[in-house]
Amino acid sequence: MAIIPKIAKFQNGKAGENILRPPSFIRIISVIFFGLQSVYKYAGYPGKWLSMLLPCNVLWFLHTVLAYYPMSSQSSHVIIQLCVAYSGLAMVALAVPDTDDCVLPLEKVFFFTHHTMLLAFPAYHVGFSGKVSLLPDKSEGETFWGNFMKWHLLSCAIFALFYFSLVTPISIYSGLNLNYMLSPPPNPGDFVSGPNFRILSIGCCATLFFLARLLASVGEILAGFVQSFFTARFQTQPKSKTV
Repeated sequence: MAIIPKIAKFQNGKAGENILRPPSFIRIISVIFFGLQSVYKYAGYPGKWLSMLLPCNVLWFLHTVLAYYPMSSQSSHVIIQLCVAYSGLAMVALAVPDTDDCVLPLEKVFFFTHHTMLLAFPAYHVGFSGKVSLLPDKSEGETFWGNFMKWHLLSCAIFALFYFSLVTPISIYSGLNLNYMLSPPPNPGDFVSGPNFRILSIGCCATLFFLARLLASVGEILAGFVQSFFTARFQTQPKSKTV
């Protein structure tokens, strides 16, 4: 919690509006995917609705909150920063898909589609909208790694608080492997296995959040270089003379 006061304030727009509110098409996609996810979970086997607590399903809840819940730009900014780190979970889901319980019509297709969209949404907020940056604010005098670790530690702390204090007890009570704390997740070579698989899972999640934020940060830096290069090139081109 000591990290929270160190988060730079993101100012609201004129008249106090949330300038990070997604455009209409993003808002529509968010509620459609969250609605379809809910239908698939509630129409499945008894107790499957509890799998709405799985990380990627919670991400759709966060994107729907971003789209429709009235809140400040600062709150939206924090949620977007968290979603960038947690998008690494969608990468893992696509790389090592666990579709054993996808038995309803087109549920497997939806599985891959919605995880792909979970990667596209952070890319929109950070890359295409240009309103959110993963890099430090120069006016705050922060270093790259200082800013990076601040958000990384906050991402890990919130994830651990939610899943270990709330979801794990529900998982134990229901007998459902909601956050892979009852049995190891599918992974190449059964790397995460054995009696210490929970500790390994925690380490893997922290590493995954780190790599997801690092990859997105490097992407933002490279995009900035490319934009600066082309901007400078077009500005230095001599204007054609008219006769």
